[in-house]
Amino acid sequence: MNMLVGTAIAGAAIPSLAAAEPSADLIVRLIERHKVATDELEAACTHLSEMEAAIPDERSEGGSFCYEVEIVETDDPRWTAANIRYTDCANEQDAIAVEMLKAKPTTLAGLQAMLTYAYQHVAEGNLWPESEYIEDRIGIYEDEGPRKRCFSRDWNFYLLRNLAETVRGLGV
Repeated sequence: MNMLVGTAIAGAAIPSLAAAEPSADLIVRLIERHKVATDELEAACTHLSEMEAAIPDERSEGGSFCYEVEIVETDDPRWTAANIRYTDCANEQDAIAVEMLKAKPTTLAGLQAMLTYAYQHVAEGNLWPESEYIEDRIGIYEDEGPRKRCFSRDWNFYLLRNLAETVRGLGV
């Protein structure tokens, strides 16, 4: 639970929020799941590269494209399996990242963890999430009833929205 704590600076009390237990925040658990998914994706990518080197081109014509697997009947089954594993891992990593962007941190510690993790993940050369854009259904048009319009937005939009909503909700 966050508590206001007074800090004396030049005789004035400055309110600050004490860090709550980070593990109490859903976002921290999602970060841990995303780290595991990222490691699994890296292992799948390494395995796919090993299969690419080991299997002749004529037995590896299918592949992973746009998060779907193209299966070619004459391909080596190891090639197909490696592509399926890679695609499944990529989809799982993105699904968790999207969950993180939809979740609202409930503590300052959770918010800090989310911002730090997103920054570090991108600083390492990764997209976050890998699909880069997230579908957001918003807007109601008076002349068309309650139909929703679909927009693709960069993940930064959601991170900034969560930052603003969390800070406002915590009374910071």
